[in-house]
Amino acid sequence: MDDPLGAPDRRLRQAMQAENRRIRDDTKVPTLQVTHDQPEAMNLSDRVVLVHDDRIVANGAPCEVCLNPPSLWAAEFIGDANMTPLREVADRNNGRCIAVTSARMRIPARISDSVPATGAACLVIRPDHCGGIAARHLRLPSKA
Repeated sequence: MDDPLGAPDRRLRQAMQAENRRIRDDTKVPTLQVTHDQPEAMNLSDRVVLVHDDRIVANGAPCEVCLNPPSLWAAEFIGDANMTPLREVADRNNGRCIAVTSARMRIPARISDSVPATGAACLVIRPDHCGGIAARHLRLPSKA
């Protein structure tokens, strides 16, 4: 389906999203839905695929793509995020680290094992993380 819910008003759109999910779940028919509406994609999908410049840049469960984006572009594209360059990443241990900002603030953060130990990095903080300040940093891509 190519953006089937692009035109209806908000209430009808929400009802149609629920109905589409119910039909898909009841019939067990695999469905590929193209949308530019990020909340719709996150709410309706078992799997999200992000495409940028004709390449797949992320492919996974919605929560995984949002919490562990594979690039700075993906982090910026999915939802709201505040980003700041890091001075260093200290004390890496079991998926945790201390992100040190250019102002020398030390912020506990989550970090993926795939993030290199050296190179430019960026701290990504989403508004919904601010209750417990769960954060993530990513290596800045050379271009994206």
